[in-house]
Amino acid sequence: MRMIPAVLFVSFLSVCGLSACSNVASHLPSPISLPGAIVGSVFENAAYGARRKKVKTYVSTHCVSMMKIGSSGLSLLSKQVRMQYG
Repeated sequence: MRMIPAVLFVSFLSVCGLSACSNVASHLPSPISLPGAIVGSVFENAAYGARRKKVKTYVSTHCVSMMKIGSSGLSLLSKQVRMQYG
């Protein structure tokens, strides 16, 4: 039972090592830059979630007026949303 985690760890390291040494583009960053990529994605996801929550609140409070606008006022509404939530 104790060998399974060791085998998985060794295979994980070998996959990371082999993918980091290739000359072609890969979805995996190099193992050295993984901690920075993790921290960066955490902050990006938090900022996206906060902005999405603001837009959801705006849309839910102005749902009726947005339905009345129709296609002619859509550009005006999108300008207002961009000005308010950037």
